[in-house]
Amino acid sequence: MQTILYCWLHPGEHCSNCLINCMLQLVTLICAATARKLSMIFSPKCRSKIITYQFPNITINNEQISFVNEFKYLGHILNNSQLDDADIYREWRNLFSRCNMLARRFYSWSVAVKLRLFKSFCLCFYDAALWDNFTAGSLDKLRSAYVKCIKEFFAYAKYYNVTTMLTELNLQKFDTVIDKCRSNF
Repeated sequence: MQTILYCWLHPGEHCSNCLINCMLQLVTLICAATARKLSMIFSPKCRSKIITYQFPNITINNEQISFVNEFKYLGHILNNSQLDDADIYREWRNLFSRCNMLARRFYSWSVAVKLRLFKSFCLCFYDAALWDNFTAGSLDKLRSAYVKCIKEFFAYAKYYNVTTMLTELNLQKFDTVIDKCRSNF
């Protein structure tokens, strides 16, 4: 469902009042659509444009809307710092948990079956196409988790050569997997 919100400035009306009315209409529409009573304030990139850090309490139908710093929307973590690090860390945790689950349940199965399971359950980085603003360290952690999961799941030694391992298994490098997820979006 798409909602288009128009806000006209009536003659004699102050611009900030019109903006506040539009924002209240938008918050009302969002809360009615999602049945959640929360809101988030994003800081502008240019710090000189910040007017205030305090905002009034907003109530809709006698229910107060709470302000949050982070929430999950359609599986993607949004936060007010506009960084995707929290979502990358969520994907990092999910990768480890999925790989550990597969390693414990299918440790004695053939490499062909393990390869199919790994590709099905551990290579689904759907949010990667949405990652735009993140620190290099968070993506490096996800990259090393990818390699650790492959080594653990396929029972390779700790110091085994990564390139040789990926070639033997016919798997792609982490950067190639992420680039494919972004291009297929």
